[in-house]
Amino acid sequence: MRSNLMKIYDLRTSGVHSEPAVEMWKDLIDKADAERRKARDGSTNAGPVPGYVFGKEFKDSDTTVIASIYRAYDSACDNGPNSGTSKQFWATCPARVKVMEGGSSRTVEGTVCVTTEGLGLEGKQALQRNNFAVHVPKLGVFFNVTDKGSFVSDCTKEVRYGIFPEQEPEPALIDLEDTSPPPAGAVTAVYSDTQGGTCKETVREEELSEWTCSAPGGRTVLFGDTGGIMVVRFGEPTNTTWEPEFWPSKNGFGKKIEWRVRDGKPFASILRFFLGNIDGKDAEVLAVTKVEGKDACHMAYVNARPKDANKQAAEIADTKAHAFRCGAHKPIKVGGAKWYGEESFTLDEKAEHFNVTGLQPGQMLPLHRYPPPSSPKVGELPHDAKGLKNFGCNAVDGEKVIPDLGQPTAGLPRFCQIRTSKLSGWVDSRFLVPGSKPPPEPSTDISIYPADIVEAIKPNLEMCETFQLEDDFARNDADLNGDGIKDWIIDYGGLVCDESHIAYSGSAGSLTQMLISSGPGKWVVKFDEYVRDYKVVTRKGKTVISLGMHGSACKKVGAAACTRTVDFNTH
Repeated sequence: MRSNLMKIYDLRTSGVHSEPAVEMWKDLIDKADAERRKARDGSTNAGPVPGYVFGKEFKDSDTTVIASIYRAYDSACDNGPNSGTSKQFWATCPARVKVMEGGSSRTVEGTVCVTTEGLGLEGKQALQRNNFAVHVPKLGVFFNVTDKGSFVSDCTKEVRYGIFPEQEPEPALIDLEDTSPPPAGAVTAVYSDTQGGTCKETVREEELSEWTCSAPGGRTVLFGDTGGIMVVRFGEPTNTTWEPEFWPSKNGFGKKIEWRVRDGKPFASILRFFLGNIDGKDAEVLAVTKVEGKDACHMAYVNARPKDANKQAAEIADTKAHAFRCGAHKPIKVGGAKWYGEESFTLDEKAEHFNVTGLQPGQMLPLHRYPPPSSPKVGELPHDAKGLKNFGCNAVDGEKVIPDLGQPTAGLPRFCQIRTSKLSGWVDSRFLVPGSKPPPEPSTDISIYPADIVEAIKPNLEMCETFQLEDDFARNDADLNGDGIKDWIIDYGGLVCDESHIAYSGSAGSLTQMLISSGPGKWVVKFDEYVRDYKVVTRKGKTVISLGMHGSACKKVGAAACTRTVDFNTH
């Protein structure tokens, strides 16, 4: 996350106006400076308009992208409900994305969330919250702000730029018809591991682990696991089209790789993949991968269940690898084998709502912040989730999102942006079918609660233009301090604020308040923190609360398990 932090440019700093991210705003800065001088009776000593520009530069091959946000003391931004009682700390400000490629450049505009702190006389010392930008190649830039290290779900904004009009789509792949004989020389089989002593862990993060394993001929194989999507790369890690990601069942892939070697040089590999939800079923496929120098690509998929599957895969590698051209030929398919992106089922992406399909009870569908499956996971959907609001779908080519602007996307996996009453993000379209809008059931009446409860929840509800309270918003069924009076637990995961649950919910869980009795008809807030889950349990004759917290509460990574017990008993 730190690598996506936007750089801060103080407009009062000498020389900063020549920075590319600041130059993009010359028109607004000059206008603001003129208005400032006019307000001071034309004084030339008025000084530059105070404020900030937030910038971030990205490079993707021969393309340079500069993302910039303008936040100065003029009327360009909408400060929003930032009153003394408001929980909102961000404004809505103009953003520009400049794309430079092949001697051409263009700039697109939008509006995004920007932190409002750090803009007073105290300067950068007050900048306790941060602005972030993530580039999705060929699509645009996603912007967000953080509060104490957690992204604000309401503030995932995007500025799309698509592709340059002069770019032509790549030619379609063709079937391999070459029947020329393979090179002379005996072929032998050599084996390497996918885990164990010959492998080395290279990345361990909250939602990503990567490791490499040594292989014949001095080669190295890269393995990656995001917790829902896995990848195996025999060639350059950036060759995402030729070695696509997959949704695993079981352990994802076999323990051994078979290498086909001629004259001491590997020319192909065979690895068993355990794939989940191919046309609604799990499948075992032997993927034959051609390797040549730094390049590698899938050249055949063989149904792994027949007894002679390994023999078939080896024969294809030995007789076809020499003629197979990565990027031009389609993978060969044997025994009805399939890979993702080739299912017969096509999702109706114009449906207003989706249901989750193709998962077994207990399985969860990852929800990602951005379309590529390697992007951060923001939540999970159960196997029977229904009524997901559809906000559009895009094809994904490895780490790149392909906009639907006439480019060929057949065979590429697609991700759809959905929203539930509690979560928002992107999910794999293979696990979606058209659904219907769920019926609304929540209440808007807070007068049903005692005065102390209303006083505790009202400030949080005031940030919502509209709100609804679901059945699990409040409970009053347990005596938590042993005084004989039942206490209150308020779970803001049950608050629908402006048609969404994300106002008080995120990766750290939901805001949870616990109000403990101080006498008949009186309750006091004793707990006011974010928790992922909680249980009311009895231990040694006392009622206590067992909390599941964000990993940072235990000084661990966010996804790590973290438990805490709260005891309000006074007797």
